[in-house]
Amino acid sequence: MHLLVESSNIEVNRRIKGLINEKVDQKLSRILSRFHQENLTAILHLQKLKYDQYKLSLSINLPGKKDIYVTAKHIDFTSGLVDLTTEAEKQIEKIKQNLL
Repeated sequence: MHLLVESSNIEVNRRIKGLINEKVDQKLSRILSRFHQENLTAILHLQKLKYDQYKLSLSINLPGKKDIYVTAKHIDFTSGLVDLTTEAEKQIEKIKQNLL
C-alpha cells in the first residue's frame, strides 16, 4: 500500500512519521493483505486546528471502485491516529464481507 501524507500547519518530523507507520500503515497493510498491495493508495491528511486540536482524515482507494473515507478530530495526535485506524478497519471489514 502506498501511503501519502499531506499536512496543514503540522511539521511531519521523524516522530510523526514513526507514529503514522506504526498506528496506520502497518495495521492497514495487514488487514488489506488480501488485495494487491501495489494497487492500493491511501492519502492521510493531517491538520492542526485551533485550541491544539488535530483533524485527521484518511481516504483509501480499493479495487472495484470501493473507496473508504474516515475522519477523526482529537486533542491528542496519537489517539486520533488510533481512532482513525479503528474506523477504517471497520469499513474495510464490511467491504471484505461483501466481496466474499
